[in-house]
Amino acid sequence: MDIEIKNLHHTYSKASEAALKDVSITLESGNINVILGLNGAGKTTLFDLIAGVIPRPSEITGIKKSDNILYQVQGMGLLPTLKGRDVARLILKSDFQFKGQSLTYETLLNPDSDENEIKKSQRVWDMELGKMSPGERRWLMISSFCKIDRKVYIFDEPTSGVDPNSKISILNQIKNLSHRIVVLSTHNLHDLEQINGNIFLLHEGEIIFRGNYDEFLTKGGNKDPNVCFKNLTN
Repeated sequence: MDIEIKNLHHTYSKASEAALKDVSITLESGNINVILGLNGAGKTTLFDLIAGVIPRPSEITGIKKSDNILYQVQGMGLLPTLKGRDVARLILKSDFQFKGQSLTYETLLNPDSDENEIKKSQRVWDMELGKMSPGERRWLMISSFCKIDRKVYIFDEPTSGVDPNSKISILNQIKNLSHRIVVLSTHNLHDLEQINGNIFLLHEGEIIFRGNYDEFLTKGGNKDPNVCFKNLTN
């Protein structure tokens, strides 16, 4: 089942302008749904409404109260002395499917994991969080989140600050979830070519583009997605 959003408006209390204005989109299962936009465009508000962080309005349908949603937000506040295995266990043991299981660094891997991923999982497993690079922390978190079975996954800039190898690994893991409903945001617009999903451009609270990657380039009038983004938001 897809998530349908029809004529969604949202205004924060005491705000002079709506954060979201007449947003109507379909978030499809079996595909990756990408929400683009400048900072302050309304992406986080939309994610919060879908996830129920802000009470979910009737304009959003396709989610039952019993449905489990995984929502990766920016900046989880964790002690820097925690080791990678502690973080992975904290995330995974919060879900019933991992209770009673003995977790190792191999838990973070996939059947198609290459040598670089194996070495990375071994390294971060015994490393303190404060000694990891931002990219290693992001890879550890996303790899753990992707092991949990949910109907809906929301990722807020999952490839921010990661190296090219980790970026490919993260995107491949997210694409493996595409039989579910997957929604993500990104400012790394060259990721779009690899994702090749549904793209929605949110600008000043309104959807100003919807389509696939090729259509995004055509509409933006350039082969560089960053230039297309600038052209469309101007």
